[in-house]
Amino acid sequence: MKRTRKSSSSNEKPVDFKKSKAIDFFADHFCTNLEDALYEKVNAGAEISKKTLKSDLFEDCNVTINSTAASHLHCTNPSKILNFDEFNLNPKILQNFLIHNKGDASEEQKELYQIIGRYMDLCLISGRKDYLPLLSLHIVNHLNRTRDAIVENNTKLEKSSKAGELTEEIVEECRDQGLARPKVLFITSMKKYAYEFVHSLSDVTFSEKDKRTIMNSQRFEDEFGDTGYVPPSKRNEDFRELMSGNIDDCFRLGIQYAKKALKLYQKFSESDVLVCSPLGLRMIVGEEGEAEREVDFLASIEIIIIDKTNQILMQNWEHLQHIIDETNGMPSKLEVDISRVRHWSLQNLGKIYRQTILFSEYNFTELHSLYASACKNYAGGVFIVKNPEPMLELIEKPLIQEFHRFDCDVPKYQSDLRFEYFTKNILPSLEHGTLIFVSSYFDFIRLRNYMKKEGESFVQLHEYGKDKKIARARGMFYQRRKKLIVMTERFYYFKRYFIKKVASLVFYQLPVNAKFFVELVNDSDPEGRLESKVIYSKYDFFRMQNIFGIEQAKQLIKSEKKFHALVSE
Repeated sequence: MKRTRKSSSSNEKPVDFKKSKAIDFFADHFCTNLEDALYEKVNAGAEISKKTLKSDLFEDCNVTINSTAASHLHCTNPSKILNFDEFNLNPKILQNFLIHNKGDASEEQKELYQIIGRYMDLCLISGRKDYLPLLSLHIVNHLNRTRDAIVENNTKLEKSSKAGELTEEIVEECRDQGLARPKVLFITSMKKYAYEFVHSLSDVTFSEKDKRTIMNSQRFEDEFGDTGYVPPSKRNEDFRELMSGNIDDCFRLGIQYAKKALKLYQKFSESDVLVCSPLGLRMIVGEEGEAEREVDFLASIEIIIIDKTNQILMQNWEHLQHIIDETNGMPSKLEVDISRVRHWSLQNLGKIYRQTILFSEYNFTELHSLYASACKNYAGGVFIVKNPEPMLELIEKPLIQEFHRFDCDVPKYQSDLRFEYFTKNILPSLEHGTLIFVSSYFDFIRLRNYMKKEGESFVQLHEYGKDKKIARARGMFYQRRKKLIVMTERFYYFKRYFIKKVASLVFYQLPVNAKFFVELVNDSDPEGRLESKVIYSKYDFFRMQNIFGIEQAKQLIKSEKKFHALVSE
């Protein structure tokens, strides 16, 4: 089947630039069929160019634009600033957005929409929380355009058929659908964030004058609404905010977008928007070869949004990776009118048409890997990293910070080399009252088994421990009946316990969350100046910069010296 490029489908009225400045990014992106040679280049990742964006956009951020061999097919330069009315948005939906947003879009929101509205991939690493109304605007406009195209083409086909004028050319012009109905997949970590997203969708869908028809709304409020839970006041503010409310991490919800209603709890095969957690979706996606697995509904996802990726990392990153791998594959059976399916969808090219949007509060290696593997959009993508502020000024304790670097040139060997360095150079000299922080659970298992074998005096705190054992371990360390306490990052993330009688710290690997470093240092209880040791390699650069800043991280990584010490008052 030959791929031919069309600037727009027949159901879209071509933009008359003499009358309107609007650019129809929906039609430009989804109604364009790539030529064979161009598709091969995009699919193979050939001719990808990266450049740093130098403009007034995204102040205090590092911005990298990734262009493909096909990025030139429509306006994919986000530095060419467009107003909202130039994005060919439905006026009613735009007005609803402005009301939902409680006023005009901020400059930061306008900057972000330069990427989202162009159907480019995006990875945003920042503490910003104002993007939800923008996402809802983009999604609702996308669904509205899709529905209008289908209705218009239905009318065209019916009229042509009744008049006896239905030709192959007209049928070809009316290809407007995918291999399955769901078009948008929103993945987030907890029900409380899904709750906010669904309400945001509703606010942009309905105007203040509209009657809001939301089917199964009471069930949704009961299952996704606020539980009223608040962690004890002795926990720090970040933890209380994170763990308050409905923190259930196993859910999936199908939403059907009708003209005058949002229908919740629909079958996935009959839904337009899927709202899921990685765990909730993985439970039905299953593994290849399983008899009961469901995956066909993911065949034609056009927009995938992964929110709170830093939280998902602390849950189960493998679930997320598996879901992304299963998205935009060919369904096991077709239940659609094949004459209405776009050619590029029939040719299994959904991955290079899909828009993938990622959000994280901080930078980490796994996110870069996900962006590289999942973001294949022919329109290109933008990677934005808010420059981290050094956390050292938040340290409240006099500190001797030691940095121990081990050399590693191949990523897959770093776990072995880290273990070797720790057991030979760090462990033998540790004294009573030392907390060993281990970021990876797999590293923790290896270290725990070794320390047991060597007869070390220690207790352990990990995410799978039972409450009684956790309390007993903390007590034995506090009473100095055990010399060392070994704790995983995921345990600290979910529990945030204050560990008493910590006289010194060892970071087997720095935490992904820079705040954990500060908290553990400030919560320590040394008799004098706190001694803290960090073991690192060049592959820990993101963790280093999150805590110590970009410049100091570069110096520590590139220095010829393998040992450094920093003293603070």
